[in-house]
Amino acid sequence: MTKEDISPLNIARIIRVLMIVAAVLYGAALWAEGNPLSVICVESETGLVLHEENADIVRPPASMVKLMQLLLLEDGIASGTFSLDSPIRVSEFAKSMGGTQVFLNAGESHPLREMIPAVTVASANDAAQAICESLWGSVPAYLQAMNQRAAQLGMTRTVFHSAHGLPPARGQESDMTTARDMAQLARDCCRRPQILSWTSIPQLAFRPKDVPKHSTNKLLGRLAGCDGLKTGYTRAAGFCITATAKRNDIRLICVVMGEASNRGRFDTAGAMLEKCFAEVQRVRVVQGGSYLTRPVTIVNGEERAVRMAAQDDIWVTVKATDVPRLETFTVCPERVSAPLSGQAAVGEVRVQLGEVVLARTPLVTPYDLVEATKSAALCVR
Repeated sequence: MTKEDISPLNIARIIRVLMIVAAVLYGAALWAEGNPLSVICVESETGLVLHEENADIVRPPASMVKLMQLLLLEDGIASGTFSLDSPIRVSEFAKSMGGTQVFLNAGESHPLREMIPAVTVASANDAAQAICESLWGSVPAYLQAMNQRAAQLGMTRTVFHSAHGLPPARGQESDMTTARDMAQLARDCCRRPQILSWTSIPQLAFRPKDVPKHSTNKLLGRLAGCDGLKTGYTRAAGFCITATAKRNDIRLICVVMGEASNRGRFDTAGAMLEKCFAEVQRVRVVQGGSYLTRPVTIVNGEERAVRMAAQDDIWVTVKATDVPRLETFTVCPERVSAPLSGQAAVGEVRVQLGEVVLARTPLVTPYDLVEATKSAALCVR
């Protein structure tokens, strides 16, 4: 170290930097103390909760609201209401959105297929707003669609007031949800391969001359099997992420809301997913075609009784320690009337962990149940 390195000027600079760092850390600690972290990790197929902390605190989701836009877009494309070629025209209002953006100009138009990566990769607020206005015609119509869809999904503590998740303007209300509700939304998104193809895009150059923007989701390429879903940040929301990964036919979802730092949300979500992947096991509890009931009486049939069978395999993912607790229940009538075709559903079999129903499949007739002839019926009587 030279005398220049320890000059009063450099010492003052070092002290100033240390003071700034200390202030930032202190501020983050105060923020975290007043805003407890919300975390939930669920198995995607059944929704089984593997871990949760403060999952029902109602708080702003920031840009994670854009997950609902992706779901509505996929719904609309699947129904033919619009297509990936639908033109998205940019209004002056959409252009004026703050926060992260791809700097759209009022009056320009892009096909939906180009605008979606702007939303998923760059979390562009201008693109999300333009999509909302172009495809739904107005912000109120779009918000109605968002909130109706949330109600259909059972997101009972969620209300959306924006297409983008930015802090509300004066006189407006904030988007509000919970980590549990966001996990429910994520489960539905994860059932759509199209959505996962959008959220797994690692980078984007919106225009040919643009410097590529890397996805705001830093778990892509860092966490094995990660292919989504969405980040968010505002001062009120803290650093948030809804993340998912799939390994060995097991898909998990982790929602983190209210982290004090950008890196913290990725570290928390990544560590939680790793922990839960290490704890879970996928098991086949019921084999399709297997007989699961006592003989059921056949009224007016050539046979007097038949045992019903499971229509499909039932696979579930649970913590390895919970496998012995899995139970199978059947719901089936005491008698059925012939004729009945083979594979006719007459009841169901379900797999439960405690009071939680994890999966179910129909109970079916294993073959055609033939009606008895009149003479045979008389003999039976």
